[in-house]
Amino acid sequence: MTADLNLVGDARIVARNLLSKFVESPQLEADIIVAKALEVDRESLSAISEVAINDNQRQRFDKLLERRLDGEPIAYITGVKGFWDIEFFVTPDTLVPRPETELLIERALHHADQVDFAGKTNPMILDLGAGCGTIAVTLAHELGSRVQIDAVDKSQAALEITRSNCSRWLKDQSVRCIQSDWYEALYGRRYAMIVSNPPYIAARDPCLKNRFMQHEPQLALVAGEDGLKSVRSIVSGSADHLQNCGCLIIEHGALDGASVRALMKHAGFSDIQTFQDLAGLDRVTEGVLDLSNPVT
Repeated sequence: MTADLNLVGDARIVARNLLSKFVESPQLEADIIVAKALEVDRESLSAISEVAINDNQRQRFDKLLERRLDGEPIAYITGVKGFWDIEFFVTPDTLVPRPETELLIERALHHADQVDFAGKTNPMILDLGAGCGTIAVTLAHELGSRVQIDAVDKSQAALEITRSNCSRWLKDQSVRCIQSDWYEALYGRRYAMIVSNPPYIAARDPCLKNRFMQHEPQLALVAGEDGLKSVRSIVSGSADHLQNCGCLIIEHGALDGASVRALMKHAGFSDIQTFQDLAGLDRVTEGVLDLSNPVT
């Protein structure tokens, strides 16, 4: 691809020009790729722009750039992705963490600060569809020993990445990884809070044809014909796994706020609210379940 490329500065220019047609931050991604190919810190690239690139470095650069031009997320190429103030290990077995999920974290931390949550005996949080552990590890990192978190995922490969991120960022055993298809393996455990960023894209949504999304695990993206299959499973099973007045917080598609609120209302939740992300789009819906007033 770049047989005539000689200097570090040349590599940065070539990568930037090719990526500018496809990505929002071509220079940033170009520098990430060049730095990984050269096995140096990205911050040092300007200082070594006139340094020659050897054949091995050029070959690595070509392969990495080709992967990105083919649509592979930059996070899979580097093996890490920043979220909150944490750098997470990621692989093609896990969804790449997205900034929209920070809203879910904010809502969960808000409820964790409430008297009714803090006063519960041995408060536990359930993270359904943990992926690389973005939600579970971030909440454990913020809340410390205040809570125990169960991180559940159907994919054993994804849970291995969660465990790696727990080992990297948590000093204790506050997160327990459980392989389960939603609630299937939880055997009646009850939680003060259930949080989830489940699959919520409809099977025929045109966005799935985007080459950048085709590299991510479809299991973590697609949820039936209308995108609500996973949300229905989570809401319908929540009464068997929430403590009295426990809270359910779900991330969902931008057009699904009203549908998720209706599902929660039908399941007996109250104090149902939908919150918007930084783009002003419906993104997170929450509700409280009073088990003393069961749905009839």
